[in-house]
Amino acid sequence: MQKVGKAIVDMGIVTSVVFAVSSFAVTAKAVECDPEPTDMFVEYSESITCDINPEADTDIFRIVGGAGDRVLIEALDDDPDRFQTSIYLVAPDGATVKSGYRSIEATLPETGTYTARVHDTGHDDTGDYVFTTYCLSGACSPIPPEVCDQNGDGQFTGKDAIEFWKSCR
Repeated sequence: MQKVGKAIVDMGIVTSVVFAVSSFAVTAKAVECDPEPTDMFVEYSESITCDINPEADTDIFRIVGGAGDRVLIEALDDDPDRFQTSIYLVAPDGATVKSGYRSIEATLPETGTYTARVHDTGHDDTGDYVFTTYCLSGACSPIPPEVCDQNGDGQFTGKDAIEFWKSCR
């Protein structure tokens, strides 16, 4: 009976810890974007809730990056069947680095302030989205790339990205 009682107590502690962690994750909120016209600096891994309203709205986010940094930029909309975000990443010299729908991954060609422009793909819908920029590798990363280059190919992609979350964090 003592073993059963201990197991129930242990399960209660584990359940309490899991509940506490789950509650924290659920209650964590993204920062709201600046009021229109949105034009703001963001940090890596900072989530910003924003909206496209009116239909022709374009929100601007500025990111400081270094030459060779690999970044992932997301503008995840709340209803992709009705509203789809487009992202244009512009280098400090004004050249378009990359564009795409909902998320883009790019290696930054130079050091400086980059501009990410987010709008509705057809300029004909409104909606909410969450903007986040992640540093995948380079000087912006707190962990040297060679630490997480799991397959030794000098690249931090595919299997490496999965292994990063498992072993490098």
